[in-house]
Amino acid sequence: MCTKYKIIFLLVAMMMLSPFMPRDVLAQQKEPPIWQLIAKQVELSGAYKFTAQIEQTLIPQPIPANIGQQENRYDSFITGEVILPDFARLDLKFEAATQLVPITIEQDGLDTYLI
Repeated sequence: MCTKYKIIFLLVAMMMLSPFMPRDVLAQQKEPPIWQLIAKQVELSGAYKFTAQIEQTLIPQPIPANIGQQENRYDSFITGEVILPDFARLDLKFEAATQLVPITIEQDGLDTYLI
């Protein structure tokens, strides 16, 4: 019982003293989030290339018209390059089993082109 009151007293004392703690010391101890560091490195590099693999599974809706339909799986691959501040190019290629042609999207400044 006595320990319970000691804990409550310490918590109340900490709450009362917290407005007097120097906030700039606490702020200096915090590190920036990792995504900010990554974004800064990308911005400083000026240009970068990337790749991505996309796996999609399309499941038919459970309605009477779709009885007997099965899910379809599609694999795609994206490659791209970015030259900061205003140029980007994305190439989207689909798996060999589909009859879809590759798509290229290019952005130059405010203009975007589908090739």
